[in-house]
Amino acid sequence: MLMSQKISYCTDTISLPDSTGQHVLSLWQQTLKATTNWLAVTLLVMGRKAFLFMEKTKQRKVLAELDNRLLEDIGITRATAMYEASKPFWR
Repeated sequence: MLMSQKISYCTDTISLPDSTGQHVLSLWQQTLKATTNWLAVTLLVMGRKAFLFMEKTKQRKVLAELDNRLLEDIGITRATAMYEASKPFWR
């Protein structure tokens, strides 16, 4: 019973009263626009995350290379600096 309802629903949604095809074209345009927007936002978010990951890696490398005097100036120990520098880029 549930399957026949689903098939009926699908048939109802794709049956078109307009024979010119404009309704179908409009639906495709809306779908394409929504998909394009989603893809653009996804790529921007992924690019930003990649940038942040690279920046963290760079900063941790610099931290690991600081000498003891500079570490003392910023108030952390060598052990703390090495612990931070050893973290993976996603943390």
